[in-house]
Amino acid sequence: ENPNPLKSFENVGNPPGTLPLQRCGGDCDGDADCDIGLFCMQLKGGEEVPGCSGSRNNWDYCADINDFDYGFTLLPTGGWTNDWFYSKPL
Repeated sequence: ENPNPLKSFENVGNPPGTLPLQRCGGDCDGDADCDIGLFCMQLKGGEEVPGCSGSRNNWDYCADINDFDYGFTLLPTGGWTNDWFYSKPL
């Protein structure tokens, strides 16, 4: 279950005036623009940003992998090829 509460978008600006951006903060250009543990979700147009709600611009936003629910788990195998192990839901 997702430990994060739903959060409103923070439309900080393009380029960001305050770094690092927090969860649901935009506009990020890469993962380095986001706070530790977050990644920059590059949107192509119209996609939902899991865990975020409210009014947003057509920007890219910092997201938390914990906000995604794929119905399965991907775990790194620790191999040299950056491969992933697919696990069915528990």
